[in-house]
Amino acid sequence: MVSVPYNVAKPYLETGELIVLGNVSAERDPLIPDVPTMKEQGVDLHFSKIYPFFFPKDTPDDIVETFTAALKAVVENPKYVEDLAGMAMWAKYYSPEEAKAALDAVYEFFNTFDEIKPKK
Repeated sequence: MVSVPYNVAKPYLETGELIVLGNVSAERDPLIPDVPTMKEQGVDLHFSKIYPFFFPKDTPDDIVETFTAALKAVVENPKYVEDLAGMAMWAKYYSPEEAKAALDAVYEFFNTFDEIKPKK
C-alpha cells in the first residue's frame, strides 16, 4: 500500500500492477474523477500535498505580490494546464493566506499522531 501522486502511479495502474483503493485528498482528483475519496468510503482520512514557495520573513511585500501574481498567471495559463494534464498532473493556485491555512491544516493533521509529534 502506498500513497503517491496519480502521475507516479499511472504507469502501474495501466499495467494492472497497482489498483486504486481511494483518494486521500479532501476532494476527488480531476484526473481520476471516478476514484472516490477515502472520506466518501467511510474512512475519515484526508490530506493534500501542497508545494508552496517560501520567502525570508523580511522580503518586501511588492516582491511577494509580484511573484504571487506571476505564479497565479502560470497556474491559470491554458497551455500550462494542458502540459500538466499530459503528464497526469494538475496545479491549484493558493494565495499566500490560503497556502498558510492549508499548511496549518496539514500540520494539525499530522500532529494528531503521537508517534510523530515533535519531542519537547
